[in-house]
Amino acid sequence: MESINDLAAGWGKRPVNFDKTWMDLSQLPTDLKLIDELLRQMPANQVFVRVTSPDPANSNIQRLSLNEVPDLVSRLESGDGNIHLQAIQLDEHLDTYREFKRAFIDKVAQSVPSFSTNKLISSSVGLFVSTPGAVAPFHADPEHNFLLQVIGNKVMHSFPPMDFETFPSEAREALASEKISMLKTYKTEFEQRATVLPLSAGDFIYHPPMSPHWVKSGTEKFSLSYTISLVTEDVDHTLLLHKINRRLRKFGIVPSQQGRFPFFDSLKVQSAACGRSIKQLLRPS
Repeated sequence: MESINDLAAGWGKRPVNFDKTWMDLSQLPTDLKLIDELLRQMPANQVFVRVTSPDPANSNIQRLSLNEVPDLVSRLESGDGNIHLQAIQLDEHLDTYREFKRAFIDKVAQSVPSFSTNKLISSSVGLFVSTPGAVAPFHADPEHNFLLQVIGNKVMHSFPPMDFETFPSEAREALASEKISMLKTYKTEFEQRATVLPLSAGDFIYHPPMSPHWVKSGTEKFSLSYTISLVTEDVDHTLLLHKINRRLRKFGIVPSQQGRFPFFDSLKVQSAACGRSIKQLLRPS
C-alpha cells in the first residue's frame, strides 16, 4: 500500500494502490436494489453484462442484456454464475455521482502537479459489480482510471503500459480505432511482469492508460467498485497516434512502434489533430 504522494510519481506510468484515508466513499450508493433500479433505467449502451470464464486468457465471454438477468440482485448475493456487470456514465443520471466526481477530480488536481482540469477532455463515473470469484479477463483501457472498492474485495494483475509484448501495437490500434479492449495475448509467464494489487473495501487504485490487466473478485461475497475515468489531452494524443498508425497499416505501411521515434510520433499527432479541427469547422452547424 502506497501513499497519495506516490500518485504524482506514478501518474501515466504505473499503478498506485493507496488507502481509505484519501477520500470518503460513504456517499456512494451501495444498496444493490437501488443500483439495480437505476441500471434498468439507463440506456442499453451504458450497461454491459458479461458471463466470464475463470481463465484470464479467455476473451470469448458471453454478453447479455440486463433484461436477460431479471434476478441480478439475488444472483449477485447468492454467487450464482460468473457474472461481471459494468455500467458507465453514471454521472449523467444521478446528482450524487456528479458531485462525487467533481470533488474527486479536485482532489486529483491538488495531488498531481502534471494533471490540470484545463487539459481534461472528458470524465465519467462507472461501476463494476460481480459475483464472488468472477474474473474480468485480460484487457486494456485508454483512460486514466481510478478503481474505488466499496464492497467485497478483488485482486488486479496489472502490466506495464509500454510493454509491447503483452499489448502489441496492432491491439493498441484496434482499441483506439474500434474500441476493442479485450486482448488475446495473455500468457501465464507474463505474470512475472505483473504488479499484483489487492483491494478491500475503502481502497483506491490508480491505473494508467494503456496498461493491460485482469481482475479477480474475492470468493466470499459479491464485489462492488466504482471507477472514475479521465480522458486528458495526453490520452487523446495517444489515441490519435494509434488511429494514424492503423490507417498507415491498412495502406501496407508498417508504422514505427509508439515511443521509438518521438519526433515523428508528435508530427503524426499534430497532423491528425489539425485534420480533426478542419473537419469540425467544415461540419454543418
